[in-house]
Amino acid sequence: MSTKQRRVEELLNQVRTGDERAFARLVHELEPFVRSASMKVCRDRATADENAQDTFVSMLRSLEQFSGASSFTTWLYTVIVNNCRMKRRRSKLAQASVPLDVLTTERPNGSAADSSAMEGPEAHMLSEELRRVLGSAIERLPEDYRPVFVLRQLDRLSTKETAEELGLSEAAVKSRLHRARALVRREVESYFVEPAD
Repeated sequence: MSTKQRRVEELLNQVRTGDERAFARLVHELEPFVRSASMKVCRDRATADENAQDTFVSMLRSLEQFSGASSFTTWLYTVIVNNCRMKRRRSKLAQASVPLDVLTTERPNGSAADSSAMEGPEAHMLSEELRRVLGSAIERLPEDYRPVFVLRQLDRLSTKETAEELGLSEAAVKSRLHRARALVRREVESYFVEPAD
């Protein structure tokens, strides 16, 4: 655990005891991360600034929901994503022009395996229906997987950058991304495959 993560953990424990000054220090500690993440998700300065403020309010109100199963920054990133999505009324993920490699899985040798359904002249852009299904699949990803998927696949951060943003190891990022891709791919493919008679 890094020095910063330890400081955050200590402040969280103090906030849970009702220490208001500790909450102010926690906000100060997390503000750069929250503002940066809000901008990446909202992609609009005014919305991002508003989202950052709302995120801290949401954090205080729902802190008891943080179970510690994931890192605090991973949990907080989910709060940021959810707040921004509500502000825009429609999910960023459902509207995004998502690159096809979102559905790419990697073979053990590192080469890519793409769905055959993704071939053709329109392969550079997902259809409106597929984008909607994909957005829904991403929103249903487990809390631990969704932020990794968003940062790596949609925001195009590197494995190292994603690990630093979420306070994870690079190995954990790779593992969660692999599982998230598989879950999303399975859900999207099951939607478009007709059931057997």
